[in-house]
Amino acid sequence: LTRADALLKVQNAETAVSEARQRQQTEADIIKKVREMDTLLGEQKKQISEKDKAINATAGRGKTYQEDIRNSQDVCKKAQESLAAVQDYQKQHAADAALAEKMGVITRGLSSLQELAARYDNIKKDIDAAARKKNAATLTCQKSENDSNKYHGELDAKQEELLTLTAEITAGLKGRDMGELRKEADALKDRERLLVQAIDLIERMDKTLSALKLLNENLVSLKDIHAKQLENIKTAFHNKSLLEKDVEARETQVALLGRIQNLEEDRKRLADGQPCPLCGATDHPYAQGNVPELSQAEAELKKAKADLKKAVDAQNRLENAQVKTAADIEHTEKEIADQSAACAEDEKKCLDTLRRLNLEIAPEDRLAKVHEALAVVQTGIAETSAIVAAAEEKSQKARQAQVALEKIRVPLEKTDKVLQDARLKLETAGLEHDALMQNGKGLVSEMENIQTELLRDVAPFGVEQIAATGFDALLKNLTERKDIWRAKQDEKAAREKKISDQNAAMEKEQALLSKLETDLAEMRRDRDTLMQGYESLSASRIELFGQKDTNVEEKRLADAVSQADKALEMARAGFAAIEKDISILQEKISSLKEKTGNRAVDLTMKEEQLTERIRRAGFEGEEDYSSSRLNEEELKTLMDKE
Repeated sequence: LTRADALLKVQNAETAVSEARQRQQTEADIIKKVREMDTLLGEQKKQISEKDKAINATAGRGKTYQEDIRNSQDVCKKAQESLAAVQDYQKQHAADAALAEKMGVITRGLSSLQELAARYDNIKKDIDAAARKKNAATLTCQKSENDSNKYHGELDAKQEELLTLTAEITAGLKGRDMGELRKEADALKDRERLLVQAIDLIERMDKTLSALKLLNENLVSLKDIHAKQLENIKTAFHNKSLLEKDVEARETQVALLGRIQNLEEDRKRLADGQPCPLCGATDHPYAQGNVPELSQAEAELKKAKADLKKAVDAQNRLENAQVKTAADIEHTEKEIADQSAACAEDEKKCLDTLRRLNLEIAPEDRLAKVHEALAVVQTGIAETSAIVAAAEEKSQKARQAQVALEKIRVPLEKTDKVLQDARLKLETAGLEHDALMQNGKGLVSEMENIQTELLRDVAPFGVEQIAATGFDALLKNLTERKDIWRAKQDEKAAREKKISDQNAAMEKEQALLSKLETDLAEMRRDRDTLMQGYESLSASRIELFGQKDTNVEEKRLADAVSQADKALEMARAGFAAIEKDISILQEKISSLKEKTGNRAVDLTMKEEQLTERIRRAGFEGEEDYSSSRLNEEELKTLMDKE
């Protein structure tokens, strides 16, 4: 692809982008207008839908009103039938109307009679309960007397056991106090702890002294090794210096041999006693015999450098070992100082412990003497602990006996109190039984008088006698008859009110239905007008834009512009890459021209140097030097002679 092709491609892409944007702008006004029409169509469609919903709702309410009117008519008919039934019942039970006036007197009489009967039943139950209570109190008295005798026997036995244990504890302690024995045992235990502490310190000092002996021996050995290492480092340093000088001399020799090899052609023309064309000297040492070979000198130089590296490595190893040995010496000396300080501290603690134990013992006899003292103390602890343990065991038994004694006292006191209460309850139960028998006789006489008066009140309602167990049934029957009469009265009033309310409701709903039919006709006319406007606007939209979707059409135009922009970006990127490649090639051409010029200058300088060198060698010029050189046959003949 050439630069002209790339430029043409960019121009075509820019033209495509311009055309796409122009199409997008042209269609934008149409799309905007169509969207306004779509918005208006949506609003009109929504209004038509809302109008349809209102028409349907209004029609539904009209049906509801018609149904309510029919229901009200049915309710009125049923209420009139119920009212007729209530009037028939009141004619048949006209006597029950007086129950509302006399029901209070009858209820009070029945309640009084029922209350007295209940009281009489309760009194009979109380009499039976009082008899049982009297018998139970008698049995409780007998049981409490038996329990009291039993607890008194147990109390005497426990008191005897407590006295025996107290005497045994006094005999075991032999006049000493338990507190004194415990203090003596605690003192022996403290002495035992100090003796154990002293033994630990003595054994630790022995171990520390043994460790110090080994550390001192190790320190002497390390110092000997360190002195030898310093001597070896000194020798290695001397050897390294000699090898460095040898390497330096050999490097000089190799450099000279390299320079000589570069002048090999000029050396062949040197003659003994004749001046050198380069330096003018008449003494030619390398022309009198064989010149040393460069490869041999380089090999010797390589070997000398290897020897020098080995010497340096050996010196480094010796120095590292010396540093490690010095660190070991320092660590050992520090450990000796630490161990010595620890031993001195333990010695101080040991002397303080022995002083607290009032023991003066020579250092070599300390361990054995302290062990003997520890055995004596442990024996004393065992004897004192045995006495204290025996006394504590018997004291524990004595405390248990005291606790058991107190436990016996509690039920004994309770038993005595129960016995006293039982005797009091027995006397009280006898008095209550006699009083209840007297009250029962008075209630029977009062019940007979009230029943006679009550029969006179209920006789007009068909009741000839009152059973002793039928108070509730009679009251319930009369109450139901009174409640039914009142309910019928309430039902009659409710039915009359309901008939009146239903007639008023039917008149109201009939008026609402007439108004609803007028509103419904008006709404249907409005709906037809909205539908005509909607159909006209829809036709205009189809004529302008067809059935196409504005969003889809707008996206299609935007995608066309986006694709044209991308094609333009790609064309510009390709053109920029070609421009970049041309710039790089131009820079390379400029660089090569500069290098060629510099090379020509260098060649001219080299040529001048060669010409000057040829003149200094005694030649007039390059042609004179070339003509004086031996040809191949003459050179071969000369080499054969040598």
